[in-house]
Amino acid sequence: MPSLTTKITRFAALALLAAFSAPAKEADFAEPENRTAPSGRVCQPERVENNSLVPFRDIAADMACQQFRIWTFPKQLRKRNVLLPSLAVAGITAGLVLSDHSVANSFRGTNTFSQFNDVFRSNYTKNAILATPFAFYGLSLIRRDRYAQQTAIEAGEALLQAELVAAALKAITQRPGPGGFAPTAYNHGTWFSGHSGAFPSSHSATAFAVASVFARRYSNHKWVPYVAYGSASLVAFSTLTLVGHYPSEVFLGSAIGFSIGNFAIPRSRHVESAGN
Repeated sequence: MPSLTTKITRFAALALLAAFSAPAKEADFAEPENRTAPSGRVCQPERVENNSLVPFRDIAADMACQQFRIWTFPKQLRKRNVLLPSLAVAGITAGLVLSDHSVANSFRGTNTFSQFNDVFRSNYTKNAILATPFAFYGLSLIRRDRYAQQTAIEAGEALLQAELVAAALKAITQRPGPGGFAPTAYNHGTWFSGHSGAFPSSHSATAFAVASVFARRYSNHKWVPYVAYGSASLVAFSTLTLVGHYPSEVFLGSAIGFSIGNFAIPRSRHVESAGN
């Protein structure tokens, strides 16, 4: 068992990592005016309306700007309205680490969720998340709905951005999930192990990233956020019941996805009312 000093050190390191990945207020992802590209369509400040779809040729540059917003987020921590929610996410994540082992064992030792797990298998949910933006874009083309087309593009961008961030953090933390450990194994401190990482959950991150885009852009339909976030929550919960992730991994992944879908993806991409 690790010593108390080792636990405290790891706890502090985890809190710092989670803080860097935590959500910020919408305005704090805004880019300065001088970062606007000459075309006015890429790296434009938040709240500057773009009344047309993002051309496919600009999507790569658009995503590069989003990555810039994401990875330069720590510089925003000096602002109170960014620091407080970041510390909240960091504290909850670090606190969940202490319960990770016991929670994983409780799901490992029960058959209560066997039918649920048959429906929400890992490959099923991952494929469903990946298919959602493409299916929605195809439907929007049939309906000639430009607003829906842009929603699908943003959902696809959010999905890829969440996957990239989760993959990077997994490579850094190198903390294996509970699936590869015996029920009696102590796995609070297997950080930087040299093995494939599972911190944070990419299923949770991508599910909440896509859900956040739909919930934001169709917020005038009150049922949409409930369905979007409810579906994402089921996906996140399934990673626990399948013993693929620890609670801390699921929570941080969900927070990252929510942040990317709501704040890192520019909110200025509205082309018309969602009610049309």
